[in-house]
Amino acid sequence: MAEIVRTEEWQVDGRLLELDLSVAILRQVGEAALRARESCSPLHPPTYPGTAAWGASVLTLRTLALPRGFRAADPGNFSMTINDAKRFYIVAATGDEHSGYYSGRDPSTKTPKGLKTQQAVHRQFALWPDADAETMAREGGVEGYLGMWLLLNFRHREVHIELSAPSEIRRGKIVDWHERNIVPSVTFDPEASSHDAPGGDGFGPDFDIPVQRIA
Repeated sequence: MAEIVRTEEWQVDGRLLELDLSVAILRQVGEAALRARESCSPLHPPTYPGTAAWGASVLTLRTLALPRGFRAADPGNFSMTINDAKRFYIVAATGDEHSGYYSGRDPSTKTPKGLKTQQAVHRQFALWPDADAETMAREGGVEGYLGMWLLLNFRHREVHIELSAPSEIRRGKIVDWHERNIVPSVTFDPEASSHDAPGGDGFGPDFDIPVQRIA
């Protein structure tokens, strides 16, 4: 079980303020991802809704966070939004059915993550001291930083959201957490203006973090 679980909005907002973020910012990110997903047509390729949601979440987070002192890095397509002053970074991923609300069970990432996710988690908690920390540090500049996963759980035209710090990865999936910060969910409103959420008229399958290298 996670060591710390924050479910009250005032608690979560207090923690996010420590990270130069807010509940409002993460809800805008969730809304952009949900709108991008919901706006897709059945004629799109089957994997496109997940890609659209992931792209909208990363873009919106960066649009809102970079003016607050964050920076972006994408080593090996592992898209991180980094706060060097507070020494942490955020990646977006689809969470399982326990993500974004408190059910008494810890969430997991929806699908197995790639090598770079495993390296990030292993390095952070020194569970596997032989992880390639130097490569990750060189590529993303995050050696010794706290990794936080923005988990989005899409259900019935609604998205449940949390920003959580993992402590263990098993069989390629994050299964244990140091802390969880659960954000109020967002419901899709087809009549809402796209300007309500930066990142497009941002809304298939779940999205994952693409980690393979490209030529």
